[in-house]
Parts: sequence; structure tokens; C-alpha cells
Amino acid sequence: MIRKRFKVVKLTEGLIEEENDICPICCETMQEAVQMSCDIRHKFHKICIQSWLSKNRSCPMCKVEII
Repeated sequence: MIRKRFKVVKLTEGLIEEENDICPICCETMQEAVQMSCDIRHKFHKICIQSWLSKNRSCPMCKVEII
């Protein structure tokens, strides 16, 4: 059984307040993001991280194994 290793979080709407409001995979602004369990600062668009994890087993930022 695979345990859930991330959660969906809402980001502040409007202006970008933090560098973390930009998806590091596609470099687009996020309104809602998937937050990884390896580090709460590692956030991605849901579709981007799903695509990444379908090919890789680790976080794109720190390479910690997620799956």
C-alpha cells in the first residue's frame, strides 16, 4: 500500500507573494498546489507533479524518494 506523501494547498490569490507560488516544473503561477511531504516548501501544480511522478519516484527539487 502506498501512503499519501503530499497534500493539496490553496495559495494566496492575487499577486505572487513568495517564490514558492511558481511551479518549478512549468514555471507558471499557482493558485492551488500540491505540497510534498519531504519539504513543505516544495509545491507544484497537481498535473505537473502527477506527470513527474509517473516517470520518477522522487521529488523534483530534492530527489527524496516519494513513491
